[in-house]
Amino acid sequence: MELLKGVKESNHSFNPKALTLAVLVGLGSFALGSFLERVFAAGFSLDFSYWMRFIPLVLSFLFTVSFLTVLSVTASRIWRAGGYALGVLGFGLPFFIAPQAVSIPLHFAFLLPFVYLVALLVFNFEARRMTKVYSVFAAWMFSRVYNRFFLFFAIAVGVLVYFSSQVAPDSRFEVPEGVLDPALDMIIERVIGQVGSDLGTEQFGQEQFLEELKTSGLLEVLEQQFGIIIDAEDITSAKDLTEGLKEPLAQQLTADLEGFVEDFLGPYLPFLPLFAAVGAALSMLFLSPVFSILSVGLFGVFYRALVLVKFARFEEETRQVPVLKVD
Repeated sequence: MELLKGVKESNHSFNPKALTLAVLVGLGSFALGSFLERVFAAGFSLDFSYWMRFIPLVLSFLFTVSFLTVLSVTASRIWRAGGYALGVLGFGLPFFIAPQAVSIPLHFAFLLPFVYLVALLVFNFEARRMTKVYSVFAAWMFSRVYNRFFLFFAIAVGVLVYFSSQVAPDSRFEVPEGVLDPALDMIIERVIGQVGSDLGTEQFGQEQFLEELKTSGLLEVLEQQFGIIIDAEDITSAKDLTEGLKEPLAQQLTADLEGFVEDFLGPYLPFLPLFAAVGAALSMLFLSPVFSILSVGLFGVFYRALVLVKFARFEEETRQVPVLKVD
């Protein structure tokens, strides 16, 4: 069987290649944690330019799993343990350095490096198992390993989403500024259009306009249905009516919408962070095959480059394989 060899199997001798791999795993994990923290710091936006911040996060993930694979299949136990320790430290450090993008209680902040530690241990077990299962060394044999590692990465993202979506107990739902403007403009346009068609506002003088406006009962309808009180003496034209309607109508619609959301979602708000975390983690799992393919492709190039520069080499070894027989 062909095996990738780059580190002498010794638990005691100093090996600069093993140290290099351990340091690279630590740096890659630090970059992975840093870019993950920056994704949450930037916040969500539909602007495509903001989505470019995911590129360094994806690249750091791909390069980190490549370093991890070489370390796991070539280094001795003590060097692997050192590399994983550096990886856990590097990944968790960005979330303990102020300013934090997501405010996490200190006793929960250790969840992130703990999840990453479990991911590294599973990665180590699966990667070394793959080298025993397959008879030819190739990048595709680690596809399952990368899927498992991405699962724990999705769990870490879920933890961040859980704490980033926390709602203060006394907080209220607020309609973002400008969200209701399209609906508001449509309502006012319909009201003014109706007034224009019924009254013919441009053909009336000020006194005639006021008289017809009072006769139409529009002011009473606005007061009864929307709670909007407008002084007829301040209105001389349809333009004045538009300006007088916009602000109170916006306030009324905003208050009605916020009240509806409070009444409808109020009992469920404490569970919102949990729903958001589970939803984010499950959504990321759909990307697992994509990340697995990308990781396999990059590692295929990566380990060949290591062999080319003589950092690692291939060796063949003979193994005894147990076989079940019935005589």
